[in-house]
Formats: sequence, C-alpha cells, structure tokens
Amino acid sequence: MECNGCKFVPFFFDDLRTAVAAYLDTKEGESGLMDKASTMDVINICEMKTGLWRAQCVRVSNQRKRIRALHERLMRECVENKWESPREIIVIMDFKMKFQPQYYRQKHTEHYGKRGSSWHGTLVICYVYDPVEKKAVRVNVYCDQIQAGSNKQDGLAIAGLLECFFVQLKTFPFFNKVTHVSLQSDNAAYYHGSYLLLAMFYAAASAGLVLKRYLHTESCDGKCELDAHFALCMRFVDAFIGMGNNATGPFDVFKALVHRTVPNTFT
Repeated sequence: MECNGCKFVPFFFDDLRTAVAAYLDTKEGESGLMDKASTMDVINICEMKTGLWRAQCVRVSNQRKRIRALHERLMRECVENKWESPREIIVIMDFKMKFQPQYYRQKHTEHYGKRGSSWHGTLVICYVYDPVEKKAVRVNVYCDQIQAGSNKQDGLAIAGLLECFFVQLKTFPFFNKVTHVSLQSDNAAYYHGSYLLLAMFYAAASAGLVLKRYLHTESCDGKCELDAHFALCMRFVDAFIGMGNNATGPFDVFKALVHRTVPNTFT
C-alpha cells in the first residue's frame, strides 16, 4: 500500500459510502433505511470485486515475467552453445471453435443438425543460432490436428492428441535433438482434467521428451498466439471451397489444409 494508485481504490469506496450515506439520510421512514442497507451492500460487493480484479492483474504481471524469463533463458543458452537446432521448445496449445460444415453451394436443409469438427492446434516456439547476426532467432512451427470419428474435447482426447503430436514432431530432423518441452495453454476446463495432468508426462516420454512445466495463462490475458494461425488457416479453407469443393467433415478440412500448404505448418 505504498502506491498512490493502490491507495486510491479504498479511498474512493470510503468516500462513496460516506456520500451515499449522507444522501440517503435525508430520506425519512423505513424505506430509506432499507435503501441505505441494500446500497451499502452493493458498494461493498463492488469493492470486493475490484480487489479480486487487482489481484488478477498482479498474477498476470508475474506470470508474464516468468514466461518472458523462460524465453530469455532459451535465447541465452542458444547463443552460448551456438545451437543450430533446438534442444528445448515451448509448446502452446488451444482448440479452435468447432469447424461447421461449409458447402460451395448451400441449401436451407443443410443448415439443420450441424455437428462441428474438433480442431486442435499447437504452436512450437524455439530458438536457433544465426552465425551471421550472432544472435538467437525465434522459429515458429504450427501443427493442426483434425479429429475424425469424435469431436470430444476432454482430458483423454487432449492426452491422445499430445502424444500423437510429440511423436510426429520428433520425426522431423530439425527437432531430432529436442529433449525438453514446456507446455502452455489457456484456463479452459478441459485443460485442467485430472487424466490429462497425469498422462501428459507419459505422452511426452513416449517421444523421448521430458515435460518440464505446464502453464495455464490467466483469464483475460490477451488472445492466444494460435488464434491468428487459425484465422490464416480459414483463409486457405475458404479458398479451397471457392474452387468448387465442399468442406463438410474432418477429412475435407484436412484436404483443404494440405491442398495448398499453410506456411510453417504440418497437419
């Protein structure tokens, strides 16, 4: 409470209570007393909610510092060891809103009973050494996973998607020397599943990786970096549909994404 900005919040609510009480005291009768009590309750609740919001801002700030420190450490180790291929990666994962069937020519009957396809995305962040500039260069690689036969989004499904992703990632020569991974996601309920929290370590171990940490970013802490990638992918899907094709299910979405490869992406 050494900050004038922090001191202002309780000062404001105390001043508000005083002003409201003085105004309501001018009212006479039992109704005025009831109005005063209920109004003070509302002000107290608002002050409590403001305190919760301020605490959330502190958590977001601290979390951003830790994530930034993680990136700085990877950059520093990359320069010190002159790694031309990554040894440790950061993986951000998120679900896109379920893809709804789209047709080149739509009829009214096709708007009923739609069931979306589940689309899970991951972003791999790593750093490699640039011998010319003598600095670490960030590399982003995306992976789109389209689920066929099921559109569930729970801990069991995510654990299976993670295992598939890690195994496939290690097949690329560029990521062959990766040994450690940090995982990051938003605060969605399906990323808190007990099965996922247990199985993700085994999913990483199946590809010879060690899962060092799992981060849940705070609520309302900006949009995930994957959202821009999903928007780019939808442009490729729309272009595929514009060629006279339909995208009604997971296999059609997969065909659209591999028809003209999205930059720095495997599907």
